[in-house]
Formats: sequence, structure tokens, C-alpha cells
Amino acid sequence: MCGQRKAALCLELGATRVVDYAREDPLAGQEPFDLILDCASRIPFPQARERLAPGGEYLFLDTGGRVTPFLRTLASQLSRGRRQWTFLILPSGSRGRMLAERIERESLRVVVGGSYPLGDAPEAFRELMGGHATGKLLIRVE
Repeated sequence: MCGQRKAALCLELGATRVVDYAREDPLAGQEPFDLILDCASRIPFPQARERLAPGGEYLFLDTGGRVTPFLRTLASQLSRGRRQWTFLILPSGSRGRMLAERIERESLRVVVGGSYPLGDAPEAFRELMGGHATGKLLIRVE
């Protein structure tokens, strides 16, 4: 699921079907889901909960940014027999090495959306927080 602007990139990365969230409800007309993996907080938890099969799980990946894990955990307590999990992903040296190895083996592809000198970091941050970045934004320390 993505916006129309990023559909071609998703197909290039291997998606077999792309859902434009601005034009199509990704949950409408589907059988209940056993698992909903939310990496971008596009579907409110109460709406996602209604589309989960009994015993289904909602998994939200959070990098410690916009969504407070406490609020999502609280929502899970009201989930009526369905489970909701929040994973907070924190950077570490070992995770960085593992990712670097996967990139070298080409089993992980990193999409770079832009590169900024350190002095332009505020501009990169505005792009990121505006929700329009495609891929990772790099800050060059020279």
C-alpha cells in the first residue's frame, strides 16, 4: 500500500500488487486478515482491528517517532480477542553490521531518496517529516 507517486518503485522492488491508499480502501472486500503489518501508521488501529480474523494479530513497527507505543499498547487492551504488538526498533552496531552484510549480498536493497550536506540537515528533516520522502535521506558529514 502506497501513494500513486511511489507505485512504480514498489513494483520495481518486487510487489505483485500495489494498493493506492488515496483511491482504494485496502481492507474493503477482503477476507479477514490473520496478520496486519503496519509500517507507516496509515490504517487506524480500530479500523484494522475490525478486519482481523479471530485470534488475528496487528503488528506495528515503530522507530520511536510519531506514534507513542504506550497509546498503541493501550488500544490493544481494548482489542476484543485480537492481539496488537508494537515493536520499537532502536539502532545498534550489531544491527547495522547485519544490514550492511545483507546489502553487500544484495538480499536487501536500500532506496536513497536524497543526499544532503550537514548544513542542509534541517531541509532534509522537513522533507522527512512532511511524509514525502521516497527512500532514505542521507546526511553527509564532510
